[in-house]
Amino acid sequence: MKRSAIIVVLMLLSAFFSACSEKDTDTVSEVVNSDAESSVVSREASEKARDIRTMSSSLKFPLGVEQWGSVSKYSTAEQKYYVVPMRLTAVSRGNKADEIIKTACDGSDWFTFSKAEVGFEWVAAEYEISLDSFPVDTNGADAEVTSFVTTVDGEYIGDKGAVTVVLTDGQYYYEGIQNGVIAWQVPSECADMVLSAGEYGEEQAFFKVQVS
Repeated sequence: MKRSAIIVVLMLLSAFFSACSEKDTDTVSEVVNSDAESSVVSREASEKARDIRTMSSSLKFPLGVEQWGSVSKYSTAEQKYYVVPMRLTAVSRGNKADEIIKTACDGSDWFTFSKAEVGFEWVAAEYEISLDSFPVDTNGADAEVTSFVTTVDGEYIGDKGAVTVVLTDGQYYYEGIQNGVIAWQVPSECADMVLSAGEYGEEQAFFKVQVS
């Protein structure tokens, strides 16, 4: 083979390997960038989860609106109770509570709104819970929580006590902050009470309910 032909072959081979090297480098760069983006997303999600700071509470020292507490919620996936963060976002009574409850129970198959009994008023406590660390099965989990309402001394309200109704959108979720409404009737003269959320005998959070 002539020397000029050999030189041409060597030049072609050099160009080929150079192109392959650049392609491999681009591929590696793409993978690295993809990993970096995933890392950023994961870090942002973790930081968002860490934004929730739960506080301890009791009947004597209840939480206020917008304060996060820890409540027990039953996991069907694990067949036991787990603790999730919860807070009240607003509390209303009377006509405003009526409208909130009507909206919350739209489409409900089991609860139909009716006016409060004579001498009583509806109270509506809007709430949020975080399902980010809650074990769920393939169907996800709803936003329901067990709840009770008592006087500030832990006694029944009225002769029969206040029975709570928990209203959610009926959807199931795998994560995120979800919301619902807890509703109950109280005598019109009752101003101060305590809402406890979470199963009795398990972790509960106590919230001061003070509406005029």
